[in-house]
Amino acid sequence: TALLPAVSRAHATEWVSLSGVEGAPVGSVQASFVIDSLHGLPAAIAVSYWNGRAFVPVRNTRVQWATESGKPTRVTFTPVSTGRIRLDLTSRAPGTTRGFLGITEVLAGR
Repeated sequence: TALLPAVSRAHATEWVSLSGVEGAPVGSVQASFVIDSLHGLPAAIAVSYWNGRAFVPVRNTRVQWATESGKPTRVTFTPVSTGRIRLDLTSRAPGTTRGFLGITEVLAGR
């Protein structure tokens, strides 16, 4: 649109957040990424949670990477009680036309 600048090169980092995860502690997140000629898996995923004032990194993060498009990448960590989870994603090819990040689904696990 006229209000948004055109994006022709992948950003170095992007983020996505989930809200409404109150209740039982959250100890994992699954993200299904698009993998094609323009999109790829991120180089890194950092997870943080909302502590009421700021996003704070979770502890003991382990990533099990997907091997194909649409399959979930699973991130596990020490469970946290929160209402919001944030994923900070680092592009494998920032500044290029093949380093974009695309997510088809994100789920928080208990």
